Amino acid sequence: MSNQKQPPKPQDGPAVSFQADAKVSDIFFCQDGEYFGLVMVAGWPPDPSIDSPYLKFLDLVRGCFDEPDLTAKNSLSPLPAVYLYPSKFIHVTIATFAPPEKRGSTKDITDSHSEFQRTYLSLVQEASKLSNWPKDPIQLTVRSTQLGSKAGILLWDDTSGSIAKIRDCIRETAARHYLNIWGIPDIIHSTFLRFCQVPQTDGHTVQNRFQSKVIPQVHNVFQQPLTTNTVKLVIESTPYMHIPDDDRHVVHVWQLGDGSS
Repeated sequence: MSNQKQPPKPQDGPAVSFQADAKVSDIFFCQDGEYFGLVMVAGWPPDPSIDSPYLKFLDLVRGCFDEPDLTAKNSLSPLPAVYLYPSKFIHVTIATFAPPEKRGSTKDITDSHSEFQRTYLSLVQEASKLSNWPKDPIQLTVRSTQLGSKAGILLWDDTSGSIAKIRDCIRETAARHYLNIWGIPDIIHSTFLRFCQVPQTDGHTVQNRFQSKVIPQVHNVFQQPLTTNTVKLVIESTPYMHIPDDDRHVVHVWQLGDGSS
């Protein structure tokens, strides 16, 4: 038996029943700014080189569902049950300091968001000065893909080890200052699918198609590694990073590869 350490597995494992997510509708029906979240991400927006393989991958995923689940029903329900992320919104979450939730209406809550943002910007600034903070760009190669009850994800391997180093530096700095971090994933992944409604397609059929038609092809589709030399602290003012890459949303950018920030 091999003693090689196996990579961690997603908590939301392969599923045959699926859950609707109200935040998917809010992507389109809430105004930008009605939500507040604070996340640190890599590979966002992704390099344009991912567009062609990603579109081929989504075509394979569409083949797992019957057509009614991929088509908006009517004007009152303008989104399909199965929502597939456009490529410009896929990303890798390094750490979540606050998950996206609807804002309160009072000034006090707005002020607390600003203070929260300053606190965690300072935390990451300090973490980036640690000796273990990576000097090399992040290099991602696809490992697999999975369709869980809540989301479909691409699983990556970071051959540079940079994401693990960044997460370790953030944990170390947070512990030093007794600051809580809402979540740091054990895995390296990009979400590509969520459910606006529960699909009509039988769940066993969906999963069987996914296992037989999508998973065996994922390495053929994503043949080239993805490289990114930036990580960003971002205000997630619309759920699931459906926001523009601009100064209003990006709090700070850290460069990897040239030692600057």
